[in-house]
Amino acid sequence: MAFVEKAVVLLMVIMVAAEVSNAAEYKVGDSAGWTTIGDINYKKWAAEKKFKIGDTISHAMHQPLSQPSPVAMTP
Repeated sequence: MAFVEKAVVLLMVIMVAAEVSNAAEYKVGDSAGWTTIGDINYKKWAAEKKFKIGDTISHAMHQPLSQPSPVAMTP
C-alpha cells in the first residue's frame, strides 16, 4: 500500500511540474507596452490571452510618461 501512495504522490509532483513548465510570460500591450499614447485596448488584449496559473504578467512603462500607479489583482 505504501508503494501505491508513493506512486500517486510522485505522479502528482510530475503533473504539477509539467504545468509549471508550461507557464508563459506576457508583456501587457505586447510590443506597444503600457502607455497612454495611441489607441491600445487593454481589455481586448487581455481577452485574447488564455492566462493560466503560473503565468507571469509584466508591464514596461514608457519612461517620460511613467507615473507609479496601483495595480489591483482580481481572481
